[in-house]
Formats: sequence, C-alpha cells, structure tokens
Amino acid sequence: MAPSSSSTLANRDASASAAEDEAVMSVTRAFAQVALLQFQPGKFDQCLTALSECLKRKPNDPKTFHNIGIANREGCSDPKRLLDVLNDVKVS
Repeated sequence: MAPSSSSTLANRDASASAAEDEAVMSVTRAFAQVALLQFQPGKFDQCLTALSECLKRKPNDPKTFHNIGIANREGCSDPKRLLDVLNDVKVS
C-alpha cells in the first residue's frame, strides 16, 4: 500500500529539516576551523569574529562561549575575569 500524502509530506519536511541542520553545522564547523587557524598564530580579533559567526548559527553553545572566553585577550590578562567567564559557561 502506498504511503498517505500527509506522511509523505511529513517525511519530506523531516528530510529538508535534517538537510538544513546539516548545512548549518557544516558552516559552523567551517567558522570554528577558521577560529582555530586564527587563534594559533595569535590573531585573536579575527578568531573572535569567526567565533561570533559560530554563535549566530548555534546560540548558547557552551564550547563557543568557552572559546570566546579563552580568545578574549582582556579575559586572559585578568585571571579572575577568565574564571568568571568559564564559570558562566559551566552554569549555562
């Protein structure tokens, strides 16, 4: 028996949603890679720009908040501020 049109539409919507999620994740991974490549030679401003792009695509991601805290030079020069940022990530 052929599937009903409503189940076919539901399957198509689920497939489209999964493809869209994968596309967002792929772009997010690309920005994360750029952030890493900028962080390693000490290009922290460019790293933070790439991380902010990750955050736009994956809001409230604890790994991104953690990496922003590490890449933020003001936070790293003040150990208490860095610990506060990292603790905020842990609470979220």
